[in-house]
Amino acid sequence: MNVHPVDPRDIVGEFDPLTYRVYFWGRGNTSYEFEATQARDVGEVIEWANQNAAGRTYTLYAVFMMGSEKNTILLSGVDPTRAP
Repeated sequence: MNVHPVDPRDIVGEFDPLTYRVYFWGRGNTSYEFEATQARDVGEVIEWANQNAAGRTYTLYAVFMMGSEKNTILLSGVDPTRAP
């Protein structure tokens, strides 16, 4: 990891994600997907995911629209179906 100071003026816009996706991973990389809306913040979603993981790992994404297409941004976890 490389950490360095930044100028916050280089950002042209921000948004608060209103939708999150949680993928719980089971045996054989089977996934169980959930969508969380109207959360106070990402901490609330992480708390829910930890409470419902039942020993499984999970991946957490923020959902955003780019034009008319729904996209995700990885926030936490690792997707075992993707190459490292």
